[in-house]
Amino acid sequence: MPAAPPFERIYAAILALIGWAAIVVQCYWAIEIGVGNGLSLAMAITNVLSYFTILTNILVAACLTASVFQIATISAGAKTALASYILIVGFVYELALRRLWNPEGLHLVVDVVLHYLVPLGYFTYWLLFVNKSGLRYRMVTRWTIYPFLYLFYTLFRGQVYGFFPYPFLNFRETGWPRLFLNVCALILLFTAAGSLLVSFGRYLQRSGFAAYRSPKT
Repeated sequence: MPAAPPFERIYAAILALIGWAAIVVQCYWAIEIGVGNGLSLAMAITNVLSYFTILTNILVAACLTASVFQIATISAGAKTALASYILIVGFVYELALRRLWNPEGLHLVVDVVLHYLVPLGYFTYWLLFVNKSGLRYRMVTRWTIYPFLYLFYTLFRGQVYGFFPYPFLNFRETGWPRLFLNVCALILLFTAAGSLLVSFGRYLQRSGFAAYRSPKT
């Protein structure tokens, strides 16, 4: 495994540390509230890990940590898929969720980290350090497996336990026709985001922007 350049490892380490800290704090708060509302510890933990935001931030932080310690080889395609997922976290939050609550203090800091700083920070990491020569549009189909599995899990768990992490997935409130439209819109969004990153990455590769960046990662 080729060693990452020092600046890449420093950048990844800082962003991973910030991301892990925000994840731990957010999970602690959510679990504390859940247990306080009468949930079992296991159910409270499962609920917080049912948020796409938390799951995707964990994947991003794990990817960055792996880059820092050189403990796994993660392909450029996987890193690009992660970039599309985490950017959608920020986009959907800003578009549909931000106005549903008004965090203050440390809650606001954690909210900004998870929904804005990590998405933009990881996109910058992808832009600067990920080799884009192998990106192909056919990869985008595989990249939708993660959101498909997440949607299936969320809807199944919602039916069984009545917990929906996001209001636009709560078919008991929206109805099935609206849910179908919401799911189609999300899958199209993931497909579009992946395709745009592939297109942008290939453009950067052709322009020579990324040619001197880190070795094939």
